[in-house]
Amino acid sequence: IEEAGENEELNISLASSNPDSTDIVVDTDSDTNDVVIMVADIEAEDNDIELNTIIVKVETAGASTTKVVDEIRVVIDGEEFDAETIGTDKGQIGEAGKSQYVDNDASNDAVWYYFDIDGDIVIDEDDEVAMEVVVDFKDTDDGARYSNGTMITASIASAELLAWEAEGADDLDHGVGTDPQQFSGSAIGEDHLLVAEGIILPVDGVETSTDTQGDNDQTGIFTIEFEVTAVENDFYITNDVTLLASNATTGVAYRLDGPSGFAATSSGVLSSTADEDTNDVFTVREGETETFTMTVTVDTDTTGQHRVALTEVNFDDDVTGRDSTEAYIPTPAQDFRTSYENINAN
Repeated sequence: IEEAGENEELNISLASSNPDSTDIVVDTDSDTNDVVIMVADIEAEDNDIELNTIIVKVETAGASTTKVVDEIRVVIDGEEFDAETIGTDKGQIGEAGKSQYVDNDASNDAVWYYFDIDGDIVIDEDDEVAMEVVVDFKDTDDGARYSNGTMITASIASAELLAWEAEGADDLDHGVGTDPQQFSGSAIGEDHLLVAEGIILPVDGVETSTDTQGDNDQTGIFTIEFEVTAVENDFYITNDVTLLASNATTGVAYRLDGPSGFAATSSGVLSSTADEDTNDVFTVREGETETFTMTVTVDTDTTGQHRVALTEVNFDDDVTGRDSTEAYIPTPAQDFRTSYENINAN
């Protein structure tokens, strides 16, 4: 005799339509609405399953989430559900009784949002529906609420699934004690950078190449081409290329990876389609996009695979490019690095 619903399962995964990591342009004095930051697929196995409760974690590294997020909702199969006020009985994750969210992160940069679906969504057996996480962003209040470069990420992992509620032939279990685990999978969204005024580096504007020179391939040549767009102002970038360990505050910085214990000498040059003045400063005009090319030459004492990553672009609203620079950190990091190239030791 098989108990009804014994093999039921609700599976969560990141959807193929999930948005890639990107820069989201927000505003200094007005809200930015209807931005999709994650898309998850929800699949019902072995029975029709109705959704009752959903929890989504949202993190905003560098700022308090409640200062960044104005409103949040999920859109499932075309139906919208706003985050709900929770009662004292909904404390599965952290503190209960908060207005519209459950928050148990000491730095307040992670919030668990509660959505009461109440059976309004039923997923047919062996069918799959997409769930969008949609955010309305507060304005930055000229940086008083949160600063350029604040990162936002949405996710659903095992901790969040413990608070989900769904029903097939019976209530689905969370695998506590001898209960079967009927919630599975996870959906971890991409990191998105929030920019109100500054520069952005689109991921789809990056191209890399590697090569070697010398009779015995003793010199590595690494090139990273990237685009820079100016938002809400003109910005200036000096023609400086610095190894990350030097704590650069101007121009661009790079990281060099190689075999364990390797030592190397390296140097870089920076060119651009942007206008360059006599003080070696590139100008990116408001609303315009310019292409920059960083080329790094590497000589190493250890034969093996090496690569270069763009780690920082320092920009300034002062024409000197050096007055009070701000650092843009390329995200995701893996999209701003070259492939490995074998270099023979000198």
